[in-house]
Amino acid sequence: MTHQDRVNLSREHGLTQIAPEIDFTGKNVVLTGGAAGIGGALAEAYHAFGANVIVIDVQDEKLKALEDKLGNERITGIAFDLRTLSKAKYAKLTRQIKHAAGNDTIDVYAINAGVIKLFDGPDAKHIATTPIQEMDSLFAINVRSHVTLYQQLLPMMKHSDAGRIMLTSSPIVGRKDPASANYAWTKKALEDYVAMFQQELATLDGAEHIQVAGYVPPPVQAWLRAHWKNEPLYANAMPEDVVELPLRLSASAMSADYNGKMFTFVDKRTRNITPADGGEKYDANARTENGFDLGIRVRDLGEGGGTAGEDFETSYDTWNSRLLLGKDPVPPLDENIRIREALAPPQFIKKAMNGPS
Repeated sequence: MTHQDRVNLSREHGLTQIAPEIDFTGKNVVLTGGAAGIGGALAEAYHAFGANVIVIDVQDEKLKALEDKLGNERITGIAFDLRTLSKAKYAKLTRQIKHAAGNDTIDVYAINAGVIKLFDGPDAKHIATTPIQEMDSLFAINVRSHVTLYQQLLPMMKHSDAGRIMLTSSPIVGRKDPASANYAWTKKALEDYVAMFQQELATLDGAEHIQVAGYVPPPVQAWLRAHWKNEPLYANAMPEDVVELPLRLSASAMSADYNGKMFTFVDKRTRNITPADGGEKYDANARTENGFDLGIRVRDLGEGGGTAGEDFETSYDTWNSRLLLGKDPVPPLDENIRIREALAPPQFIKKAMNGPS
């Protein structure tokens, strides 16, 4: 499929009311947490639609694999630990971004990096016993790093003719769950900050044209999901099933009506399915002929959480996303393989298993 074929398809299929066209030709996209999972699918999608993609991630081996997969053209992986407090390291990162961009312009800042935990010791199951260093580390990665990058990238985004900041949030926002407290409050704090980015940009000279939007993905077949559930392969959406929405929310053609909005995927899972062999029960999302059937709701950034909002699409077929990327229909569910068996923890989780970072 040629680039122009993709652009033409984007005018005919999917969420065209958000952005009537997807085309990142000549655009510089900075994406955090883009080495794997939803971030990896986003990196490939931006690249497929013509962007020069600059991916920031701590997983250096996966960054190199991504570069190789995309032919080492219009793709730059920068290995960087978002926990750092070093001004010198962020200054170096900014220089690397400028070099990769080839100029002083950044068109899209895609905020995607986030971790549910770094410490998996016996004391990590309750707020009362989780080491305070874990809270510090998650705040550093999930919140502070993105605010720091906002400060670093804003001067370059002012040079863009249609700057976009796009947030990947989480359904954990607004959920009162002590077992995932650090993840929940840091994701809520990040969404609040991004909502304030949008308000601030409207008042800053030279930044009024920068628009901000976000989305909440559904349960996706990735390690983050495997940490909580042990579903069969292809029981729920894969990362490539959900990338159309963030692509349109960061496209230069995005309607100004959606500046400051948060879009949430609503899954339609059947719960507690008993497998044929009588083993561990699982949840599976509703399917269409070629994809999954999801709903989409919309609310203001920083307001509410979970699945709050007004219905935007009551029946969104993820085939739209797969079609735009040239993917085959979603594979059939496979009860013989569980995602926890197929998906290994990321390198940074493995390194931190024996204690806090």
